[in-house]
Amino acid sequence: MPTRVVDGVTVVHPVEAWLQVASEVSADEMTHIADALTRRQNPAATLGQLSQAVSDSHRRPGIRNARTALLRCCPGTDSWPETTLRLLIVDSGLPCPRVNHMLVDDNGVPIYLDLAYPEHLIAVEYDGAGHVGDQVTMQHDRRRRRWLEDHGWRVITVTAFDLRQDRWGVVRSIRQALRELAP
Repeated sequence: MPTRVVDGVTVVHPVEAWLQVASEVSADEMTHIADALTRRQNPAATLGQLSQAVSDSHRRPGIRNARTALLRCCPGTDSWPETTLRLLIVDSGLPCPRVNHMLVDDNGVPIYLDLAYPEHLIAVEYDGAGHVGDQVTMQHDRRRRRWLEDHGWRVITVTAFDLRQDRWGVVRSIRQALRELAP
């Protein structure tokens, strides 16, 4: 991919930068970066661009990490912790949830679920620090969750603490919900 000069500095395309770090970071970190590059809002790259770059890079250092990350990438994510949560779920042997599954509430307003198993009506929501202490965000989240629950959804909330200290508790809750709500 071609380079550009921005404010007097030569820069590479984000996909090239992703490939350049492939030999320095883990496959999971490469997956996180791939998800970030293909995020839902203002993506810096497409899955097609990542795929083409990997296809064009046969013997490049770290190419195995890039190939693994490409297989695990889920375009349309919103945050690094959501990717961490998705990888935890998948690596635990559970089915891969849909990323940013969209519903429409009774007023026609879109609701995006961080991770979802729509066929089971299970939503897995990551609540980061931005959800704490901001009354408007907290009220919005409560209203949204009440709407989901009123429409039969089971909402499993996960925090940074859960990802650090209770990863297997999170997996256990999701596994249990999948068993209980199987069609």
